[in-house]
Amino acid sequence: MHRADIRVEYRILQVLQGKTPSPEMWLVQGFHGFSDLSSEREHLIRQMQGLMTGTQGVNNDLYGASPVRFRLYFSGMSVAALLDRLGAKWHDAIFKPDVTLTGLARTAIHATPQELDAALASMKATSRYSGLVAEKNAFAKAGVDYVASEAAKFDSAPVELVIDYSKLDQPKVAFGLTPFGILRVDADRTIYRLIPIRGKIGSASFSEDGPRPVLQDKKVKAVLLQLTGAPDLKSISDQIKTPIWQPFEASELHLPGVDLKKIKGRITLQGTKLTIQLLELGPTSGTGHG
Repeated sequence: MHRADIRVEYRILQVLQGKTPSPEMWLVQGFHGFSDLSSEREHLIRQMQGLMTGTQGVNNDLYGASPVRFRLYFSGMSVAALLDRLGAKWHDAIFKPDVTLTGLARTAIHATPQELDAALASMKATSRYSGLVAEKNAFAKAGVDYVASEAAKFDSAPVELVIDYSKLDQPKVAFGLTPFGILRVDADRTIYRLIPIRGKIGSASFSEDGPRPVLQDKKVKAVLLQLTGAPDLKSISDQIKTPIWQPFEASELHLPGVDLKKIKGRITLQGTKLTIQLLELGPTSGTGHG
């Protein structure tokens, strides 16, 4: 769904009101004509209210990227509806560089700074304003707690895989992801979710066989994944063709739930945490080859 789609959908529901549908439309299951489309418009408005107030989640999430994106979609719908109601000629102007819906609304409303200050002061004087502030503070705290709990799950995962790239010289790190699954923990840590994540770190790469959260920590230069079972050390040793405590180079490495390719590095296992430290290995390093 694109932000413009919501604006178009709402406007179509206004324009089609009272129109005569073609006979073929009555073959569509659930079609009830265009005589009254108010319930469809009200449904979009309720969605907008839920998303703008933070009471309606997306993908079972209130705090990640999904609800943020949908807030943008529906706020665009509301501003576009406002511009239409004001009779603003905005449909061509919006395609110009650096033009925004909010900027067009500001121009169309044409409120003076004094009028805006008065409106803000009037709103702050209401009991509803203080209630909203309390709601938003509680929502923000709940969001902080939620994000912290999601990040803590990596420490308590049954089996954790850490890909440590701190020894590489400025590797390019890239992920195959959905922007709806991004959860920002802090300035250094980001969790990617909802779909199986693929990643590339320098020449090495990894891919999940299922949608499990992946955390990147830019500060310590590591990617954290969750394996689906305990790693078989003999199987790993057979795949890399060297004892696991020695530096190795392997074209492929298969772990429970995660496949890796073009891996050069060293493996350590501490409790339930398997760490692969990626290394820049030279041709005379004496490593095995997968």
